[in-house]
Formats: sequence, structure tokens, C-alpha cells
Amino acid sequence: MKIKLIFFTAIVIIGGCKEIPPFIDFEKNNTNLLDTTYIETSVPAPVKTMVVIEDLTGVNCSNCPKAADKIKTIKTANPDKVISIGEYPWALSNLTAPWAGFDTLNTKEANDIFVNIFNNPTGIPTGGVNRKLFSGETTLWVSYFNWAGFADQIKIEDSKCIISSQIISKDTISRKAIVKVKVLFTESYSKPVNLTIYLTESNILSKQHMPDGTKKNDYIHNHVLRKSITPYSGTMLKMDVIANMYEKGRVFEKEFEIKIADKWNFKNCEVISFVNRFDNDSKEILQANEIKLE
Repeated sequence: MKIKLIFFTAIVIIGGCKEIPPFIDFEKNNTNLLDTTYIETSVPAPVKTMVVIEDLTGVNCSNCPKAADKIKTIKTANPDKVISIGEYPWALSNLTAPWAGFDTLNTKEANDIFVNIFNNPTGIPTGGVNRKLFSGETTLWVSYFNWAGFADQIKIEDSKCIISSQIISKDTISRKAIVKVKVLFTESYSKPVNLTIYLTESNILSKQHMPDGTKKNDYIHNHVLRKSITPYSGTMLKMDVIANMYEKGRVFEKEFEIKIADKWNFKNCEVISFVNRFDNDSKEILQANEIKLE
């Protein structure tokens, strides 16, 4: 059994006052996209937390391929337990500036993440694991030498929620897709969270400064952040106003329309969804999911 509530945009005028519901920014051109929440009475058991490694990187950074290799090793050791995102900011331009004549991998979203989530790391390669501040660390960004150990800590934790996603439709002519994301809270949770959706692309051949000092024109860049479908920090999942928390069994189902740029390969794109905090105390990713666009 489930109790369903559909959110919609409306303006109610009562006694001369205007009540305007919170703005929901889903970058959607299709006004028929699903946006619903309800309580599921049959709640599954908690699942383990997916590891999310964000690799802050650059094409002019000679050590950055070492961090990418570290991610491959971690993923091989932990099949289906690790999601990685290659984020190419504009900051630290001596290490991140794109090569003339090659694909520009830098994005505003990656730069926003670099500045506003990781608080301007002093160098790359670096990154974070589930945006968690680990014991003994003073920043969310940590050396790639420590990623495996922190991933081992995350992967054994029970998550407060389950997140799943599916491609509802896709059109390679209009280069649009609709993805449906479902979030289910398996335990009550009292901190406000956001839902964040990123589009990444793999198997991108582009120039890279290598550890031996050479420049490789056909280096393969994987899981590159191409765009954020929501704001880079996510879009708010609304708490129950009476309980002031996400109740056990609370479900959110939302659809998002994704536009795929002409230069991006449909077959190599991935949709990454995660539930994350974004407050003064924490930016932690609670749970994540990844699916191929095609």
C-alpha cells in the first residue's frame, strides 16, 4: 500500500496573501515529467552504501593519469560497488587548461564542485570519497593514495536510503533522453538532503600530459563530467512538514529530461544519481546509482 502526493506549481490567494510553493529546478522542458512523493508501507532492508570517488583532474596535470589508474584498481577490486566521476575544473589553469584543437573537458559544474564543495584544493590530482570528512582529515579532498582505504570504510556502511534509476525514453535524432529516479528511505532521517543528477561520458580520446613528461594525443578519459542535470549541488527533496524528517518508507519519484550535445557519444554516456547533504555541516553523499544511457 502507498499513499501518494503529487507536487504541482500553483499560486493560492488567501486573504490577500500569496503562497508560492518552493521552486523545483529540474531543467525540464517537458512539463509532463513525473514529480511525486508517497509513503511505501512495505519497506525493504537497508543496503550498503555505494562508493563515489570524485577525481579532480586536468589534461595538463602529468600525475593525474596515476589517479585515474588508482580508480581502475579500486573498481576492479570492488565490482559494482564504486562510481567514479572525472571532474575537470577551470581552476589551477596551469594544470587544467584545455589543449588547443582538442575536446574541452572543463565544465562550470566541475569548477563549482572544486570551489564550493571541495573548497579550492591547492593542487591536483586529488578528490573525495562520498564527500565525507574522514577521521584524521581536515578537508574533503584527500590524496588519491588514500582513496582505496576510505572506499573500504564506505562500502560496509548501511545507507539510509535506496536509489534506483531507469531510462524511460531516448531519441538519438533529437538527442534527448528521459530518466526516472526513485529514492526510498529505509530508515527515518532528519537532515535535509538533495537529489543530484550528473551526465558523464567515457572513452573520450583527448590529449593528456603523462607522468613521463610526454603528451599523449589519444589518451582515454573515462567518466568525465559533461553536465549537471540538476544544479551541481542537487535539488531539494522536501521533508514532511509535520514530522520534520524523511519518514521510513518515504519515496520520491522524479523524471528528468537530458539533452545530449552533438559531440558526445550517446553510447558512452552514463547517468549518475545520488542523494547528498548540502549544508554548512556536511556535503556527504548518502547513496548513489549509475546507469548507462544506452
